[in-house]
Amino acid sequence: MSLCASPIPKAKGYNNSAWVASNFGFEIQIDERGIPDGAGKHKTGAVYGEDNQTLTQTPAKPLGQWNQFEVRVKGQTYTVLLNGSQVSKLYQYSTEPGISQHPQSSQLYRTPTSHGPGGF
Repeated sequence: MSLCASPIPKAKGYNNSAWVASNFGFEIQIDERGIPDGAGKHKTGAVYGEDNQTLTQTPAKPLGQWNQFEVRVKGQTYTVLLNGSQVSKLYQYSTEPGISQHPQSSQLYRTPTSHGPGGF
């Protein structure tokens, strides 16, 4: 799942809004294996690839059981809960990515993202 507060897709010439969050926002990972290297920043609940986050490595439920994400954004602080437990927290120090650079942006875009076979 990717999150992005900016830009408005049509304002940047996108005809497929799925790429907006991937190019300008954060991705909340859904992958217990942590591909490509098993690192915590690549596992379920992490803000994908971000080094400066606090992680608790709480595992997801087994295959066949539903998991629940809650993503809280307050200012530049991003907190991810998995099944009610905090799994990551990131404070974004810069204005890119994650904060709107477009004065008309007021919508949070959520897009499923898959990097290859077996994604959903």
